[in-house]
Amino acid sequence: MDPTLKQLTELLLRAVPTMFLLVFLTVYLKYVFFRPLDRVLEKRNEETEGARRLAERAFAAADQKVSDFEKALQVARMDLHREQEAQRKRWLADQAQAISAARAHGEARIEETRRELAEETDRATAELAVQARALARQIIDNMLGRRAA
Repeated sequence: MDPTLKQLTELLLRAVPTMFLLVFLTVYLKYVFFRPLDRVLEKRNEETEGARRLAERAFAAADQKVSDFEKALQVARMDLHREQEAQRKRWLADQAQAISAARAHGEARIEETRRELAEETDRATAELAVQARALARQIIDNMLGRRAA
């Protein structure tokens, strides 16, 4: 045989135990180290994904609660606005009624004052007429009395 081939065969025969050791080590590490490591990594991944899904659900629930709260807040604001508007209308109606009552009272007072003024004017006119007659008599008596004297 060729010396190169012979050396190659010897080298291959010496390498067989190393190859068996390498195959054994590969199988051993696969079952003893890598499979448990894969299981741990897979479990960790599942727990992480589970936590992520749980967080997503919690965020979705929180978003829903925020949305519900905002709707309730909007409804409460609308109710408050309606109440304020109704109260404002009541105040305006009360104010209009008070103004109307004050106007009616003022007009009644003005009418009463006009009537009293008219009565006083009539009395004063009558009194002045009586005084004017009395004064006219006095003047006539004084004039006639001076002529007669």
